Amino acid sequence: MGGSAKSPYSSLGLGVAAVVAVLDQASKYWLVHLSGIAEAGGRLVLGPFVDLVNLRNPGVSYSMFELRGNAGQWALAALALAVSAGIIWWLGRAANWLTAAALGLVLGGAVGNAIDRPLMGGVVDFVSLHAGGFNWYVSTSPTSASLWVRHCCCMSRCWGVAKPPRMGPRASGLG
Repeated sequence: MGGSAKSPYSSLGLGVAAVVAVLDQASKYWLVHLSGIAEAGGRLVLGPFVDLVNLRNPGVSYSMFELRGNAGQWALAALALAVSAGIIWWLGRAANWLTAAALGLVLGGAVGNAIDRPLMGGVVDFVSLHAGGFNWYVSTSPTSASLWVRHCCCMSRCWGVAKPPRMGPRASGLG
């Protein structure tokens, strides 16, 4: 495909990205401004394995490459926007709806995180999973949900749900 290729599935991916970004920002707004988490000592217990906390991640995945301060957060926001541009380019070449939806999930999370960084001093993370004294990392709810859906999308491709069309020797130029 040439440089101006547009997938028939790109609108789906952009729609998914918009929904994820809005849910991401709405859930974080609720946590920071409406949940009463500060009055509850910084933790809201939802069940035996799930709490809500109010943390800022000044780095990337699992707080790696922490960049504190405004300049660092603006730099990471710019990186997230550059990655978003790459995802949009890839989305324009999505071969099927499943790939477009998965890319939309990634894009929505990247945009939500890019918004958090300059406004909140880092990505707002708030879902804390724990069991038997073991604590998993704290993440955002939409990000965690999209992570599992992305994994399922990738695995479904491996299982044949969204296989690309098979190319014969002539179609591939080998025959």
